[in-house]
Amino acid sequence: MAMSHVEGDMFEMLRDPIWQFVAVVLALAGVLVPIILFLRQRGRKQVGYEILAQTPLVSVRGGLEEEVVVLFAGQIVENVHLVMLRIVNSGNLPITTGEFESPVTLEFGPDSQVLTAEISDTSPDDLEAVLVITESKRAVRLLPCLLNHGDSITIRMLVSEFTGDMHVAGRIVGVARIQQVAVRRLLPQPALGLVLLVLQVALLLVWLGAVSKGVLLLFALATVGLLANAGYAVYRGETPYSQAPDRTR
Repeated sequence: MAMSHVEGDMFEMLRDPIWQFVAVVLALAGVLVPIILFLRQRGRKQVGYEILAQTPLVSVRGGLEEEVVVLFAGQIVENVHLVMLRIVNSGNLPITTGEFESPVTLEFGPDSQVLTAEISDTSPDDLEAVLVITESKRAVRLLPCLLNHGDSITIRMLVSEFTGDMHVAGRIVGVARIQQVAVRRLLPQPALGLVLLVLQVALLLVWLGAVSKGVLLLFALATVGLLANAGYAVYRGETPYSQAPDRTR
């Protein structure tokens, strides 16, 4: 039986190296995407902190340092810094109040003194968080509270004699230690499906002659790159918040 014109075109198309490459990409995507999505949904407890500011409250130059005096509550204070950081549930499991063996504590250097400490923002807005300055004035404790996935608490403090020495600690069930994190934008799950859909549309347009094979090849390469990025992030166990070098210790 003789092949029709359409069947002949499709046969020739499948023999083209570009089409064979695209077919391999689609096959890999069909296998890897479900695996990546499954691994990203695994339960993982993680609490981190993100440093937002370590800013001198008063900056004096030109030889006037000895002539400028900063008073707080009627007392002279020196080297006062505005310190802001965000505590975040960077895992994908909730952390309940009862899972805190000891509260999250922000400890400063031996000569530092916490002048003020307050909650400047929470996400969600109704998250109830309470801070306590220790008697030594060298540390701030965040009392245990429910932290769902993605919940965060922004803390604003004035610290005198601040040298950059700050340590964040706490004991939470299932959390090895509280780590400094940095925001890392991973490819969201809906985007993976969208990329594959666009690639399939491009495949159809090439077959209809609406776009060139080069465009399809670019789509295929982009898909490979996005899948590699997502797979590598899963391999390292990363979330939208990933571990950053701790420069405060």
